[in-house]
Amino acid sequence: MKERMTGFLPYCCLYILSTVISNSAFGFEKEPDGFRGIKWGTDISVNQQEMYQLDMDKGEMEEFYVRINSKGSITGENKEEAVKKRVVEYIEGKDQETVGEAKVDTIIYIYYKNKFSGVLLNTHGDENRNLLIKTFITLFGYPSVHIGSEYEWRGDESTIRIKCNSTGCLAGILSTKIADQKAADKTEVARKKLEETKKRLSKDF
Repeated sequence: MKERMTGFLPYCCLYILSTVISNSAFGFEKEPDGFRGIKWGTDISVNQQEMYQLDMDKGEMEEFYVRINSKGSITGENKEEAVKKRVVEYIEGKDQETVGEAKVDTIIYIYYKNKFSGVLLNTHGDENRNLLIKTFITLFGYPSVHIGSEYEWRGDESTIRIKCNSTGCLAGILSTKIADQKAADKTEVARKKLEETKKRLSKDF
């Protein structure tokens, strides 16, 4: 069972996952090696029981989850319905979490090739936007790059990005190494497709 997710978050996650403001790794204070007890590169099988897969538009070999057991295990005869209800409430922002003092509507866990590669989170409103940016600066120091409403911290272990608009912010905390591997994989796929196209065209002449 998968929950279909629509709206602001899946649309903007493409930006967070694909856009790099800077290609240089500067390093930053207290660089994380994962998120909330799950280290980068951990196989999905380790935390499978507490994850619920979302049906989102995604890239090849990439899956998105919410962590349904963040507020305790779900048990009982109607476990499947209870899980679905919690996921729906979570997606709709009724089951908010916090990052620092900022209220976060949704936290999505990303796995690439079944390995934990990052999280996406979103907030709404000016107050939560300011609190989220304040929290990240407190945790990680000042960003490597700050252009308008976009912020980026890039290090050897982690890359953190925030993009804000008039309604709120979307942030990504990502494994730098896995993000770089994903980019390399996409480049290799594109190279192979180009080679195949050249071969087909050469046969026509």
